[in-house]
Amino acid sequence: MLQGFLVAAVSALIYLESRIGGQHMLDRPIIIGPVVGLIMGDFQSGLFIGGQLELVWMGLVGIGTSTPPDVVVGSALATALAIKTGATYETTLALAIPIALLAQLVSIGVCILNTAFAHKADACAEKGDYRGVEVSNWLGTGLYFILSLNSQ
Repeated sequence: MLQGFLVAAVSALIYLESRIGGQHMLDRPIIIGPVVGLIMGDFQSGLFIGGQLELVWMGLVGIGTSTPPDVVVGSALATALAIKTGATYETTLALAIPIALLAQLVSIGVCILNTAFAHKADACAEKGDYRGVEVSNWLGTGLYFILSLNSQ
């Protein structure tokens, strides 16, 4: 139970970092795999799985309005499940891609929900309520964090 929570929390923080902290490439499978492996007690398997998943998603780039599969969620869950069950690479790959696609749909839903916070921030800005603008922005970020934590 503790391992599952730690994997979810670390993945959510990595997900959040890549969205608001700039692009430091912490959200790549080659980083996520070993971190999850360390949490699960098998660093070597985490590194191996992360490296293999990195090859799968190496060229994945969201261009324009396209939303690529969620590499963070797919990598973290597939690595954790593979270590816990002793699954093969093929099984890990078969799990990672559908999980990432499902997480992509959740991410799109979060974007839709966050429009309410954007409109609230606009209304606060018109009134000169800059604290309200700040709160609206952080509520949207919090929603990203909570839903990324729940999708783990």
